[in-house]
Amino acid sequence: MSIVETKRRQQSVKYAFIILHYKAFDITAACVDSILRLKGSNQAAVIVVDNASGNSSGEALQEKYRNVNNVKVLLRSANDGYSRANNEGYALARELFDPDFVIVANNDVEFPQSDFLDRVEKIYKEYEFAVLGPDTLKTATGEHQNPVRREPMSLERIEAELARDSKKLEQLTLLCLAKQVKNFLVGERLNEKIKQYVHRKSRGDFDPMRVYENVCIFGACQIFSRRYTSLREKLYCPETFFYYEEDILARFCLDHGLKVMYHPDVQVYHLESASTAMAHSKLKQNMKFKLENKVAGGSVYRDYLKFLEQRKSINRE
Repeated sequence: MSIVETKRRQQSVKYAFIILHYKAFDITAACVDSILRLKGSNQAAVIVVDNASGNSSGEALQEKYRNVNNVKVLLRSANDGYSRANNEGYALARELFDPDFVIVANNDVEFPQSDFLDRVEKIYKEYEFAVLGPDTLKTATGEHQNPVRREPMSLERIEAELARDSKKLEQLTLLCLAKQVKNFLVGERLNEKIKQYVHRKSRGDFDPMRVYENVCIFGACQIFSRRYTSLREKLYCPETFFYYEEDILARFCLDHGLKVMYHPDVQVYHLESASTAMAHSKLKQNMKFKLENKVAGGSVYRDYLKFLEQRKSINRE
């Protein structure tokens, strides 16, 4: 279905889901189907953004949902990252549906609560949030992935992260060998548990059953109200390919007096699979991709923080 055809069916809805798809047909279909099972899904639209998968999976999703009027599949010609793809889906959602809430989710997220939408609205009536993060349960490990941090990274911390990741890129071959040796000696499953423990400690001591306000929320699922969408042409700005979208979002909200919060009464399942054993070449390729995009995204965030500091300095003069 083309965008022109879609525009003829314009209607107002209360909720718009934006699901970013890349290659994995079954995973994305499971996500969309879990949305369609929600109570009140007749008041929701689903926009699947195929990020130039190149394996015909986007077209297959288009065919699967051809007769489902509230599901649209947007086929992109270029994969230029998380932010731009979701922003394109957001622009389409605003143009076609004018929703009260925009819910952005990874394609490997599922919505197990049948009354999820009612819960979102109830929380909004109590807190009037701009952005809401649900309890994001990583099903493979039982880890609660929200919130990410108590506050967005400072300029000093992101500069330290950039220096560290840039050095890792320079030593990539050695790092891959060290990781393979560690997996062999300790066992990959135990090594993954150790990594998760260290990550939880770095996030801070969060109680997943408590409400937290003005925190940095995880990007796998984020819920935006009109308090945010009425102010921004783009959900994510400045745009990154991957990484640091959460920090940029939290920084913008804090600087503009917008409430970004975590609430445990809404929950999603994050089906992110546990890491599997890889050949050295595959491991190196994945590590290189991750580090390069962390450096690129971190550079965007660093420059954004510097811009904010300069603007504050000018305003003080």
